Amino acid sequence: MFGSEICHLQKFSDDSAIVGLITDDDDREYRADPGLCGLMPVEQINAGKTKELAVDFHRHTLCSPSPVNIQGKDIERGQISGFSPERQIGLD
Repeated sequence: MFGSEICHLQKFSDDSAIVGLITDDDDREYRADPGLCGLMPVEQINAGKTKELAVDFHRHTLCSPSPVNIQGKDIERGQISGFSPERQIGLD
């Protein structure tokens, strides 16, 4: 694991995951170039195969954040269908 308290790189054999915690709507470190954050050399990232998965724990989402951009490419965002924090803790 590499990085900071807010954003770190988790490596799994030949796959990697960049995990970021966004609080108070401050996503600067998460959206920064992974190479600039010291997470990994940018040339090791295959931007064409990279996907972003964002889980929003807000009760009401006002707008969708812009996609992460690596090597000049907007990264495709994966979807979580039917995710609800209330359902996960049995409140619905």
